Amino acid sequence: MKLSRYMDIDKYRDLLSTKTLYVPRYDKLGDGLEGSMQDCMDTKEAASQLTQGLRRISGTAQDATHIARTLLECFDPALYENFLQNFTFVSCWHRGVKESSLMWKTYTEKNKQGGIMIKSDVSSLESILKENANSPRSVDTIFQTLGPNPSAKYRISIGLNKVRYLPLGTEINFTGLTRYVCKQKPYADEKEYRIVLQIELIPEQRPNLSLLLNEANVLDEANVSDWDQEKLCDLIIDIWDKMKRSYNTQSSVLTGFLSNSDSNFQSKPHVRFPVNLTSLIKEVVINPYGDVESDMQEIQAINDEFGLSVPFKRSIIKTEAPVPTEFIVELPGGRRIQT
Repeated sequence: MKLSRYMDIDKYRDLLSTKTLYVPRYDKLGDGLEGSMQDCMDTKEAASQLTQGLRRISGTAQDATHIARTLLECFDPALYENFLQNFTFVSCWHRGVKESSLMWKTYTEKNKQGGIMIKSDVSSLESILKENANSPRSVDTIFQTLGPNPSAKYRISIGLNKVRYLPLGTEINFTGLTRYVCKQKPYADEKEYRIVLQIELIPEQRPNLSLLLNEANVLDEANVSDWDQEKLCDLIIDIWDKMKRSYNTQSSVLTGFLSNSDSNFQSKPHVRFPVNLTSLIKEVVINPYGDVESDMQEIQAINDEFGLSVPFKRSIIKTEAPVPTEFIVELPGGRRIQT
């Protein structure tokens, strides 16, 4: 499948100079419902479970433990998704290589800079992902380092998928990377294909509910009849806070690793994929809405600077008005039509 990517000239220079594909964090893409949690936690249902659980309490520590575990397991996916949202990165491509005036104006004109369209294809992106995934140091290749101990490194998930466009209000009934290739129907004209990279916690790094409940000494209470609604609420809130602190600690550590690999991470969160430029870039097209002559010269200079031999051409979109042509038509009776 043919793909294209629209970008300003500064990003093109960055691509060639670093030989890496800049992949921003998903929440920087502009759609407030990207990666929405609509289905993962039904807040009304969770609140109902909480109310019923408090009413059911029979005054035993065993009952309190069961209710606390049930409720916290219900809410934990929301905590984990909040963590993942900070460590999910997306590279957006356009299906097809026919030029789109909408895409030109969306991705180049808004910055008031020169712009280009790169022509590529799915197989080239698949090769990039395969090379990174199969590398024995794939994590280091992308992030330089995610910790000194290889056994403690975070799990990396990478996918390449066509974006699904869903009607407004649709509940997304799936998790994982698939969540991040769904958008609202009004965005359908973008015809997106996406690379999605996600940094996940290994099981040992996630909060252990059983351990937290044991540490709370729930079952060691001397007087189990003391378990009432207030005490159960205190237990739930205490363990919930510990779970949040656990995720926040992992977020801080991982952000620190990423910050060390890129000094600009905090201001513009992103990661990078090493790429083979000759394989990735099939052709470059110049933005028709900019200063075409100047942009043509700049692209030639950038290609020469970094030793890239790739064809580039003007856009097929015509933006200049045709030159008026004067004409005179002689009509019978000496009359005539003249511009």
